[in-house]
Amino acid sequence: MDNLTEELQKVKEILLNRNAILVSMTDISKITGVSARQLRYWEQKGYIESVHDQSENRKYNITAMVKIGMIKNFIDEGFTVAKASEKAQEADQITTALHRVDSEKFNQASVNDTGLEFDLGSVAGLDEGKKLFLNVPTDKDSFF
Repeated sequence: MDNLTEELQKVKEILLNRNAILVSMTDISKITGVSARQLRYWEQKGYIESVHDQSENRKYNITAMVKIGMIKNFIDEGFTVAKASEKAQEADQITTALHRVDSEKFNQASVNDTGLEFDLGSVAGLDEGKKLFLNVPTDKDSFF
């Protein structure tokens, strides 16, 4: 296993553990522009969830951070908090699907002449024994 694949596995472990990175209410408020008061209200209504650390302080994981940002954006577009939360929940399906793709398909990476190459493994519809690769060149668009 080369160093890049080992690093990919480390990144995957962090990304797949949604509580690997926790952000305080103060920091999430600064990042998203949503006040602590609003965050507490949204949590009380069930629009978002937090985790509590050992001192019972609210912390937010990456999933909550994205959802908070999306709710705020929808509110800024004119939606009510309830509708913004509903729309953010629908968009969360995309995040969940991408999370699955990441956990299932991004297993090996290597450096090639133009950039990075990710081995996505076998794919339904391809001949047996053939694999799909995602190439991410440093100087142009990605391709399969």
